[in-house]
Amino acid sequence: MEEREKKILHLKVGLTILKILAERKKIAEANKTKGKKDHKLISSLRKLAAASGIDFGTIQKISKGDQGMEFFTLMDIIEALDLDIVTFGEYFNSISIQDINNYQASIQKSRKEKKK
Repeated sequence: MEEREKKILHLKVGLTILKILAERKKIAEANKTKGKKDHKLISSLRKLAAASGIDFGTIQKISKGDQGMEFFTLMDIIEALDLDIVTFGEYFNSISIQDINNYQASIQKSRKEKKK
């Protein structure tokens, strides 16, 4: 597998995780307006790090596509999100090349702004 293909896969996994967390954040906000709080609902990278036992820095690098991971790390993430691999795969497969390109552009823009 070429480096470009690996980078695309890393970005796709990161974007998949962020998509799941974004959906869960909306659920958490809706629950909050109803006065309901679900402590098991993972809705942020920090909560994912805590629930999975994976260092926050590592989770953050994975979410930005800066770091690949071993299969068991992926399984820890999927388990912490209370998903199965098939459901995670469905999210993964829903990510388009255009989504990846937009995400990569936003990461690069953010990095350029931080350098200023």
